[in-house]
Amino acid sequence: MHHLVRSRLRDVSLLLVLSLAGCANSGADGHLVPHTVVADLNLPRFALADGRLVHLRTFGDPAAPVVVVLHGGPGGDHRDYLHLEAWANRFFVVLWDQRGTGLSERVPDEELDGPTYLGDLDFLGETFSPGRPVHLVGHSWGGAYATYYAQQFPARVASLVLVEPGALDATAARRANVVSANFGATGFQEFLNATDYLLPDTDARADYFYLIALAGMKEDVELLGYDFWRLGYRANLGINRWQGNFDGSYSFDFTTGLDAFEGQVLFVTGTSEGRLGHEFQTSQQVPRFARARVLQLPDASHSELLRRPESLDSIYAFLREAR
Repeated sequence: MHHLVRSRLRDVSLLLVLSLAGCANSGADGHLVPHTVVADLNLPRFALADGRLVHLRTFGDPAAPVVVVLHGGPGGDHRDYLHLEAWANRFFVVLWDQRGTGLSERVPDEELDGPTYLGDLDFLGETFSPGRPVHLVGHSWGGAYATYYAQQFPARVASLVLVEPGALDATAARRANVVSANFGATGFQEFLNATDYLLPDTDARADYFYLIALAGMKEDVELLGYDFWRLGYRANLGINRWQGNFDGSYSFDFTTGLDAFEGQVLFVTGTSEGRLGHEFQTSQQVPRFARARVLQLPDASHSELLRRPESLDSIYAFLREAR
C-alpha cells in the first residue's frame, strides 16, 4: 500500500504544502485514524465561543501564570508537547489541537482562517487567564500564530517563545513558504475520491491520506506498522489559502504594529539549514521585535527543538523570569 500510494502521489500535480511533517501515533480500535472529540466522548474537550469542540488538556494550578502552547502545521496536533506537563509545577499549561485539526471537531471550510483562529485563542486566554496576560509558546506555524495574536492583542500577552516560527510577513514568506507540493491540487483531490472504500468519513479519509503523503515525501520514513494520531488536512488548506501561500500573494502581515507589544521574546533555533532555520530566523524574523533574544541549538533539527533538555530548561527559565 505504501509504495502504491507513493508512486501515485508522484504522478499527480502537487504544487505546494506548508506543513508540520511530524510522525504520528496510531488510531485505536482498528480505525485508520482516531475519532475526534465529537465521536469519542472520553477525550478531554473544550467548547470554543461558538460551541465548536477542541481537544484540550490542562496541567497545573489554574491560579498560576498561564502558558498556552500552539502546535505547528497548520494542521498538526499537540502530541509532541505532552512532556511540557513538567512545567505545571510553576505554570498552568494549556495544550490543545487547534480548530479543525488533531482530534478536534472538523468544521466547515469558512471557519478555517486567521481571524477565526485569532478569536479562538483570545477565548482560551479569557477563559483560563481572565484579567491576566498569558505566555504563548509557539512551534513552527504555532510561532506565527502566537505573533499574530500578540500583534492584535499586545496587552494580553506576557511573553512569547517562538520556536522556529513560520514566516511572519510577505517578505519572509517569499523565502520560506515555497516548497514542493499542494495537497489542494486537483490530482490529489481525485486520488482521495478514488480511495473512499477505506474510510466512509470524508475528513477521516483526507486526513489519513494527507499523513501518508507527508510520510511518502521522506525516504527515511517507514509507514507500514507506523503509529500515528491525526492531522487536519482541511485546516492546513484553509490557513495556507488565507495567508496566500498557494497563489503566491502572501496576503498576511503579522509584524505591523508589533512595537505595541512590550513583552520579552525568546527565539529558539536549530541548524542554519532548512527554510525556517537559524539563518532565516535571525535575518528575517528576529529584527521584527524590540526585545528579542535567541537561543540556538546548532545541531538540532526543527522537530527536535521543543524536545531537547537544554531548550526546555532555557524556555522554563525564560518564562519564570518573564512572569
